[in-house]
Amino acid sequence: MKIFTSKQIRQIDDYTIKHEPVASADLMERAAGKMLEWYIGRFEISTPLFIFVGPGNNGGDGLALARLLSESNYRPEVFSVEISDRKSADWEHNMKRLQNETSVTFITISAIEQFPDISPGSVIIDAIFGSGLSRPADGLAADVIRKINLKRSSVISIDIPPACKVKITVITILKILFMRVIRSVSSFRNSISCFLRTNSMLVSGACCLLSGCRRN
Repeated sequence: MKIFTSKQIRQIDDYTIKHEPVASADLMERAAGKMLEWYIGRFEISTPLFIFVGPGNNGGDGLALARLLSESNYRPEVFSVEISDRKSADWEHNMKRLQNETSVTFITISAIEQFPDISPGSVIIDAIFGSGLSRPADGLAADVIRKINLKRSSVISIDIPPACKVKITVITILKILFMRVIRSVSSFRNSISCFLRTNSMLVSGACCLLSGCRRN
């Protein structure tokens, strides 16, 4: 398995978008499809599922995944952490699709008191921040991440485990660094030495230490 820095991940995405070519939203859909494949092979439909999304493209990944999970008869609940009024274009695109194509519950969290009641044994998908995060989270985002890490749940993070986003001790049962999987052109050439090619797929991810996060 290869671990990439956030800079390298952006280079992979940019190269693929420009040279395949493929739209950013379509690349996000592709990544969400791979996340779906991973998830359905490990968790039952009956398992309570909570997806926390931020306002950027990591949140867009979470929204796309929520839609695909719903289409596969899972029952995710989506919680948008309101840390900014500005949403990325791909976030808006996937939000419209979620609203128009599913009946998934969507709730906005603007204060920590709105954090949902999550029972032990549930699954939490963290799509609050992505690999572009360069400093520990603060404010509402940090409060939500602390809450997530206190739950006796399986926590699946898209790009960066939540404990790497805020200076706290990890006590959750399971932490998974979700690898972002994207299909790229077969003629891919780049000087970065830690690309992994498998069946014309480029696998990229982020490690919290390489992303500049620190754990106490």
